[in-house]
Amino acid sequence: PQMSTHQFTYLDLETKYTATDVGGWVPAKLGLSVAVVVTGCTLRIFKEKEIDKLVHVLQTAKCVVGYNLKNFDFGVLEGYKTDLINQVTCFDMMEDLGRIAGRRIRFSSVERATLGLTRELDGLDMVKAWKTGDLVGLIEGCCNDVLAFKAVHEYGMENGEVLYYPNEAKRRRRIPVQWCHDRIP
Repeated sequence: PQMSTHQFTYLDLETKYTATDVGGWVPAKLGLSVAVVVTGCTLRIFKEKEIDKLVHVLQTAKCVVGYNLKNFDFGVLEGYKTDLINQVTCFDMMEDLGRIAGRRIRFSSVERATLGLTRELDGLDMVKAWKTGDLVGLIEGCCNDVLAFKAVHEYGMENGEVLYYPNEAKRRRRIPVQWCHDRIP
């Protein structure tokens, strides 16, 4: 199907708990603290009590794009809506880059090399923000992440590549990608 950039829906979410808090790596038990969705120029924020609205947005999206989307984001959402990943057309940039590079590539490396941005908060910082009641910091961090996902995806579509730093090296490397405006990846 023909796609324009405003038809991609970008998703990031944060959790209430860490794997240590819930006794192991089970994303469905981590609990949603906040999710941010961007489609075109529209940014929407969802809290846990609005999970049904978030699920509807994802189910009706043309293509949901994120980073570690399939294992983490949809894994967390599985705690609320089973089999959601099979009801949504999605594209996981981490999965695609890992397939091309032959190894997992951290988003912080891609973000820094491609956009020149340095992540201020990581996932553990976001859980801490939730636990300490810093909702402004939590939402701001999640918004920054989803906008960085969108910028990296758009860069890849425009340039046919994204950049990353292997093993935190000083020299950037290129990864060729085939992320197109005119079709779902």
